[in-house]
Formats: sequence, structure tokens, C-alpha cells
Amino acid sequence: MALGITYTAIPIKNAGGFRFRVAEFTYDATYAANGYAVTAAALGLKAITFVSDGVASGAANTGFAVDWDHANSKLKVYKPGADGDPMDEAATNQASLTGLTSRHLVIGY
Repeated sequence: MALGITYTAIPIKNAGGFRFRVAEFTYDATYAANGYAVTAAALGLKAITFVSDGVASGAANTGFAVDWDHANSKLKVYKPGADGDPMDEAATNQASLTGLTSRHLVIGY
């Protein structure tokens, strides 16, 4: 399995050619170092210009922060730090990400 993506298009007129999406990402245990790759095409866009930060949560786990890495077009997941740092990036293939979801505002064209 891979990162699951569903989205809703938000019809806004006179937005200067930009398109808006509310995207829901469903995570699994295939997290790779430096994040899950996300393509503009997966969101019905040609390019992504903005993705809001979010929090991934699910029935068993909460508190994972999600950040957009614009330069690499990836969602990076962070967990509470065990070493005194506020947040650490999720481990490669971290099983506790399975089934977590997060919602984000996505802007593109």
C-alpha cells in the first residue's frame, strides 16, 4: 500500500487561475526517509504552490505533525521527540502511522 489521497475541489471564481483542494491523506507503514512523495496530478493539479501544515491522528495514535516540504514535493511526518527534542521525523516504515489521516488545504494550478 502507499499514501492514500482523496480530495475535494473547492470552486472559487476569480482566484487568479489558482485551484483549491481540501485533501485528506491516509498514511501507512511505508514512510520513507524525508517523507511521502505527493504529485500535483494526484490532486488534479498541474503544480502545487501551497499545502497547509496539519496533524495526523487516528483511533490509536495522535499527535503526529505533518509538514509540507515544497522543494521536494513531500509530506513529512513528525512525532513527539523521545530525546528531548520537541519533534523528530517519523522513522522509515514506522508501523504506528498506519491508518492515520490528516486534512490539508492545497493551492495549485
